Amino acid sequence: LIDWHRRNHFIAFLLLDPRDKVACVQRCIRIIQNLIRLASNSAAGADDTIPILIYVIVKANPPNLLSIMQYVIYFVFSIDSDFQFSIDMFKICILHVLLTKKVTTGLCLYQV
Repeated sequence: LIDWHRRNHFIAFLLLDPRDKVACVQRCIRIIQNLIRLASNSAAGADDTIPILIYVIVKANPPNLLSIMQYVIYFVFSIDSDFQFSIDMFKICILHVLLTKKVTTGLCLYQV
């Protein structure tokens, strides 16, 4: 049931327009930061959030991760600072995942 739900969630994620994809990432970041804030009684910074977001991306294992990132970067034009922050965090996490995968498996990736 969980795999079915996860698969359908990412099928829906693939069908969203770029701004909706960034909004999904923003919600995920906000949830992670709220959980960190609840657990530690302090504000969650990027140093706390990025490792957890990387873990979420690895566990979710979305297909075509690099394509999704490029799609969002190229087709989101007018963005505010919150959107830019979310896109930057998403890029950092995806690049970390892809570069780690490249190092551990010897995959050849496109120029990022």
